[in-house]
Amino acid sequence: MHYLRMDLLVCTDTGKLYAVDDKCPPIGTPLDYGQILEGAIIVDPSNKTKFNLATGEHVGPWCPFPLLFGPLILGKLSPPERLGTFPIRAKGGDIQVFLDRQTKEKYEAKYWSGLLDAQGKATGDYY
Repeated sequence: MHYLRMDLLVCTDTGKLYAVDDKCPPIGTPLDYGQILEGAIIVDPSNKTKFNLATGEHVGPWCPFPLLFGPLILGKLSPPERLGTFPIRAKGGDIQVFLDRQTKEKYEAKYWSGLLDAQGKATGDYY
């Protein structure tokens, strides 16, 4: 049995359910206190980037806040990314979120490769 952390469950005013990552790109801030707007949009409370809850795509400007620092620094250092989303449904009295059982393995494989590449050990290109 696999246990994966489902980060954020959102229910809009219309009763529509969404499951998304709570780790918001680009700097990994939590979306727990994000504002939900009409049209199933969530706003990152720290850098004011907006994401579509259904698709995870960012909407509008990337990293618009804080003024100057957000667009000129954060926005340039990190290219636009999408927010992770999960298929979800309400069945009976339960809420079911469908997760990829390979998520942990995929994440760890990418993480270790990047860590080793940064240290020059994965490919040897840095020696």
